[in-house]
Amino acid sequence: MRQPTTRTAVIESTAGGSFLAQTLPSSLENLFGTFPTPLAVLAFDGRLIRTNPAFERVTGYSSAETQGRAVFEFIHPDDQAASAAEFQKLLGAGDDAGFECAVRCKDGSYRFLLWSAAVVPEQKLVYAAATDITAQKRAEAAARQSEEWLRFALGTAQVGLCYREDGKTTASERQFRLYGLEPSGTWISREEWLQLIHPEDRERVEASQQRAKGHVEPYEILFRVIWPDGSVHWLLCRGQVFPWQGSTRKTELSLDVTDRMQTQEALRRSEARLRAITDSTQDAIVMMDGLGAITYWNPAAEAMLGYAPNEALGKDLHTLLVPERYLARHQSAFPEFFRTGRGNAIGKTIEAAARRKDGQEIAVDLSLSAVCLNGEWH
Repeated sequence: MRQPTTRTAVIESTAGGSFLAQTLPSSLENLFGTFPTPLAVLAFDGRLIRTNPAFERVTGYSSAETQGRAVFEFIHPDDQAASAAEFQKLLGAGDDAGFECAVRCKDGSYRFLLWSAAVVPEQKLVYAAATDITAQKRAEAAARQSEEWLRFALGTAQVGLCYREDGKTTASERQFRLYGLEPSGTWISREEWLQLIHPEDRERVEASQQRAKGHVEPYEILFRVIWPDGSVHWLLCRGQVFPWQGSTRKTELSLDVTDRMQTQEALRRSEARLRAITDSTQDAIVMMDGLGAITYWNPAAEAMLGYAPNEALGKDLHTLLVPERYLARHQSAFPEFFRTGRGNAIGKTIEAAARRKDGQEIAVDLSLSAVCLNGEWH
């Protein structure tokens, strides 16, 4: 049996000298040339002796273009120091299971390579194989950027995020604060969460959560939470449960709507007070919208004119109440009021005739006021 022959190459050094470096046994030449991922042979001083065709496909540099050049020339400046330290560590340990760095390509772009290497002391050579992980690194960078943008968007909108998968719940910093809690690495237990919900809302919220488990449609829950300091806050939660590999995932966004609910409550109370006043007055109070339809009709109006609210609301005020002989005059003046909110009788008290439900005409003292709501005169 013949021993495999070994090819050699003479590499010129930058100092002008030369050194003789063994490359590969001839029996491994075909493997080196056809191997699908980048391979490199390096001297102990870090100079590249030989690279395979796959290295050229990835970086654009042929073996002839890399011979004799320090491998660190091709590494991104940010990774050079760590790469040099890793190379020295490799020479001492004899092998390296994995080290990644950004390698400059011939066109100026960079590819991320994950290297594994072994030292052959008797040859004073390092044999290295690389895996191109550029796509993976870009995907990771895109995911990080997407996460940063999501965190920024949620923070700007003051929205909390809660995500549950495989029995583990992850919550954003804002989610903790929406419940009056200091952020931590672990979201609170279900029992602790339920205890923070207002007792009057707890059963309804729990039932809604249970229903959501069996559906893939989005859900929405409005409820109150009681912070540790005793203050009450309103939260609006929107979420969805997704089937995932035989299990489920749940994503939920929460928004503090306390100010909105307090404003609505103040408005409701104000409307209730106004209605109490208008319902108890002895004067008939009627309101029409910009199209002339009746939108408000108090009890005194019913007593005076004979129409119940359901008979009057939505009807044209002039057609319903103005005697026939005055109808054309009132209707001709209405377009000007619709455009400007002005009219001859606006802001005045005048004597007028009104027609009751039974057809009887009655004399009334009519006081007219105009108010602009949502860009329309009423």
